[in-house]
Amino acid sequence: MLVLLVCASVSLSKASPAIFVPDGDRWQPLDTKIEYLDDALGQYSIEDVENGRAGIFKLFDVSTHSYDYVKKVIWIRFSVDLKNYGEPYWFLTQNYEHVGNIKLFYPAKNGRDVLQIEEADPIEDRLFKIRNYLFKIPVSPNFPVTYYVRIEPRGHWLSVDLSWSSEKGILEHIHHSQLFFGLFFGGLLVIWFYNFVLYFYLRDRSYFYYVYYLGCFIATFFYMNGFVPFAFQWTPFSEKFFAACTYGFLHGSILFARQFLTLRTTTPKLDIYLRFWQFLLFAGGIASFFLPVGRPYQLVIYLVLFVAPVLFAAGFIRWYQGYEPARLYCTGWALFAVAMLLLALRTIGAIPSTPVTNYSIQVASVWEAILFALALAYRVKLAEREKNAILDERTKRELKMLEEERSRLEQRVAERTESLQASLESRRMMLANASHELRTPVNALCLLLDSAQNQAVADTKVISSVSAIANHMSQLVENLLLLDDRQQSGQCGPIQDFNLGNELRATAAMLGPLRHGSAAQFNLDVDACLGMMVRGDLTSLRRVVINLLSNAFKFTEQGSVSLTASVSDTADGEKRDCIIRVNDTGVGIAPPMHEQVFGAFVTSGGQVGHTGTGLGLAISRQLALNMNGSLELVRSAPGVGSEFEFRACFDASSSFNSSSIEAGQPGEQESLPVRRLNVLVAEDDPITAQAVLLIVLQLRHDVTLAETYDELCTAFQRGGPVYDVALIDHRLPGGSGLKAIEQYRASCPDAATRMVLVTADVTSEVLIAARTICDEVVTKPTTANVLRQLLGEGPPIVYQPTRDASQIIDAGPLKMLGRCGAQHQALIRMCATFNKTVGDTLIEIESRLTRCGGKDESRADLEKIIHRMRGSCATIGATALAEYFKELAVCDSRESAQRQYASMVDTFHRTRKALHALLVTMRAA
Repeated sequence: MLVLLVCASVSLSKASPAIFVPDGDRWQPLDTKIEYLDDALGQYSIEDVENGRAGIFKLFDVSTHSYDYVKKVIWIRFSVDLKNYGEPYWFLTQNYEHVGNIKLFYPAKNGRDVLQIEEADPIEDRLFKIRNYLFKIPVSPNFPVTYYVRIEPRGHWLSVDLSWSSEKGILEHIHHSQLFFGLFFGGLLVIWFYNFVLYFYLRDRSYFYYVYYLGCFIATFFYMNGFVPFAFQWTPFSEKFFAACTYGFLHGSILFARQFLTLRTTTPKLDIYLRFWQFLLFAGGIASFFLPVGRPYQLVIYLVLFVAPVLFAAGFIRWYQGYEPARLYCTGWALFAVAMLLLALRTIGAIPSTPVTNYSIQVASVWEAILFALALAYRVKLAEREKNAILDERTKRELKMLEEERSRLEQRVAERTESLQASLESRRMMLANASHELRTPVNALCLLLDSAQNQAVADTKVISSVSAIANHMSQLVENLLLLDDRQQSGQCGPIQDFNLGNELRATAAMLGPLRHGSAAQFNLDVDACLGMMVRGDLTSLRRVVINLLSNAFKFTEQGSVSLTASVSDTADGEKRDCIIRVNDTGVGIAPPMHEQVFGAFVTSGGQVGHTGTGLGLAISRQLALNMNGSLELVRSAPGVGSEFEFRACFDASSSFNSSSIEAGQPGEQESLPVRRLNVLVAEDDPITAQAVLLIVLQLRHDVTLAETYDELCTAFQRGGPVYDVALIDHRLPGGSGLKAIEQYRASCPDAATRMVLVTADVTSEVLIAARTICDEVVTKPTTANVLRQLLGEGPPIVYQPTRDASQIIDAGPLKMLGRCGAQHQALIRMCATFNKTVGDTLIEIESRLTRCGGKDESRADLEKIIHRMRGSCATIGATALAEYFKELAVCDSRESAQRQYASMVDTFHRTRKALHALLVTMRAA
C-alpha cells in the first residue's frame, strides 16, 4: 500500500505518441503509449466508442487514473504497428490488480471480436493459468492496428498496467517472474519460520512481534501480486481477510518497533504516539470485515503517512542514543525507501523498465526482513553481553560479600574458639575437682572396709562412715546427672503438701557430712514459716537449700553461717512467696565472678583446699526457675563473705497442720505381709546382686536370681514358681529389662506379679515408659530401706524338722562349715548359687529329654550332667535331690525319665525352702 501511495503521488507530463512500435519481441510496457475515455455509467458499446459518440479519447495520465478511479468503466485505446514483424500472435498483459472485468476488442473480418477475463472466475477457467490477465491477440494484415480495452473496476482502485510482447517475450517474462517470486516468497518464508522457531526457544516478545509483522507482510504481498486465486477460492471473505492483513502488517511494525527499540523507557512521547496509532490500526483491521470492498485499502494509505515516517525517526533517534541494533533497523527502512523511489522513477519514465526497477520493492522487502532478523540477533547478543556484564558485576559484589562474610565468620570463629577454650578450661577444672571428689571418698571407703575385715563384728562407727561416704557420692553423681539442660529444664519432683518451717528445719538437720569439717556456727531462723502449709516441689526445695548450705560451710572454716526464711502473700491470695537467705562470713567471691559462679563447671576461683564440681549453683538456679522463683548473689567480697537469696513460689495448701499430733504420737507402721513372698531379682552386677539377695533373705522372703536377659525371659516362661515381686534391672546382658517386662505383660495379662524396674538411666524416655508398664520405679543408687518398704518383712521362720526332714536335706554339711568359721553371708551366697545352678540344670535336662529321642550321644551327655549335680547336692546336704538324680541316671526309657524329672522339680522346691529355713535357724542360734 505504501508503494501505491508513492505511485499515486507521481505525475506524468510526458506526451505519448499515437502509435506504439514494439522494440523487438521482448516484453515491454504500454503505460506511456495509451489513451483513455471515461464511461461514468458504463453505457457505451464498442461501436459508440469507436465512432466517437461516447466522447473524445485523452492521453493517459497516471496522476488522474492510477488507483483513484471512482467511475464505473474506463476505455483504453492504443495503436500498434507490427509491419516489421511476422508473428501470427502477440500478447497483451494486464499486470495483476483488482479490475473486476476486463475486455479486449481487436479487429476481425466482420468488425471487432472480443476477449474477456472475469476476476472472480476460477483460475482453471482462464486460457492461461498465471497470476496476470493475459490476452492472445491474432495479428491483423492492416497496419497500424487500433485496440480497445474496457475495464470495469467494480469498486476497486484502478491500476492500468498494460504490457506488450511476442510469444517468446511473454514466455521469458513468465519464467523470470515465477523464478523471482519463488525466491522472494521462499526467502521470506524461510526467515519467518526461522524466527518463529527462535521465538519458542527464546520466548522474547520482540521475536513474537517480528513473526506477527512478517507474517502479515507476506500475506499482503501474496495478495497484491495475484497469488491468492492459486491458493483459495475467491470470496468476499478472503478479500476482507487480506485487507485485515494489510492493517496487521502496519500494526505489527509498530509493536515490533516499540519492543525492539524499547521506546517506552527511552522515548516515551514517541511511544505514546505510536501506541495511539497501534490501537487505531487494530480497530481498522476489525473494521475491514465490515467496510465496503476496497475502502480498507483507501484508508490504510493515509494511515501509512502518519506511521511510517515516525517509525523511521524512532529508529534514527535510538541510533543517535547509542543503541547499536538500531543501525540495522534504520538500514532496513532506508532500503525500502530507495526501492519506492526507483519504482516512482520507473513509473514516470525517468528510468527504463528493468528487472531491478520492476522488482525493487520485493528485493528491498527481503533485505528489510533479513536486516530486521539480524538486528534481533544483534539485540540478543547485546542483551547477552549486558547480562554477562551484570553477572560479572554481581559476581564481584557477591565475592566482596563472601569476603566480608568470611572475615565475619573468622571473627566469630575466633570468638567461639576463645569461648570454647574457656569452656574447656572450666571442664578441665571440673574433671580435676570431680576426680578429687570421687577418689577421696573411694579411698576412704576402701580403707574403712579393710579395717572392718580385721574385726569380728563390724564397728558401728565404720558403718556410719561408709553410709555418709555413700550419701556424699550419691549427691555428687546426682549433680552430674542433672547437668543435662534438657533434664534440668524438665526436672520437677512430686508436688505435695508440706509444712514449710518443719521441712526447712529437717533439711538443715540433714547437713551432717556436708559441713566439710567446718567449725563455723550455724544460725537457723525459720520461725516466720512455722505452721505454714504450702503445696509444691519439696524435693527441689531441699536440693537448693542443701547446695547453698553446703557451699557456705565449704568456704567458711571459721565464723558463722545463717539461714533465714520468710513468707509473703501474693496479689491473687492463692500463692505464697518463700524468701530464703543464706549468709556466711567465709572467703567471699571477687566481683568479676559474681555472675560466672552460676555457670556449669565454674567454681568461685579455685582456692586451694576448696574443691567441687562447680555444678551446685548452676543446678540450683535452674531448679529455682522451675519453681517460678530465682536465685541471686546479693552481695559478696573477698574476706567478707557472701549472701545468696533464693525465692520460690508455692501454692497455698488447705491441708490440716498435723505436725503437733505427729510430734506427740509416733507414726503407725505399715502392716507387714502375712506370708512369705517369692521374689525374682534380675541383676548382672554380682556385688549388687549379692547385696539384694542378702537383704531379701533378711526380710524372710524366697528369692531367685537371673543374671542375663535370657535367664530373665526363661524365669518368666517357667510355669513355677509364681513370683509375687520382680526386681528387674533396666540394662541386662543381651537385652533390656523393660522390654522383658513388656513382653511378659503382653503374654500374661492376668499375672499378679508386681513389676519393679530398678534403673540408673533416669532419662525422661525411660522413666515415662517405665511408669506406663511397671508398677514401681526405683532409681539407683537405692538403699535397703527402699527395698524394705517395697517388700516388707515376712513372718518369722523357725526351723522345725518334720517327719521326713532327714529325707530332704542333711543339716550336717552347712553346720560344719559354720563351726569352721564360715560367715553366715557366705553360706547364704553358697545356697543361692546352688539353687540357681540346680534350676538351670533342670531346665537343661528338660530340653535334652525333649530332643534326645533315646539317642546314645544325648544320653551320655545327660549322665555327665547328672554326675556333676549329684556332687553339688552332696556338698550342700540335699540328700533327697541327690537320690532323684541317681534314679534319673538309670531310667531306661524316655517316658520314665520324664516322670522322674517331674518328681525332681517338686523335690527341688521343697529342698530350697528347707535350706532357707535352716539358714534362718542357724543365724538365730
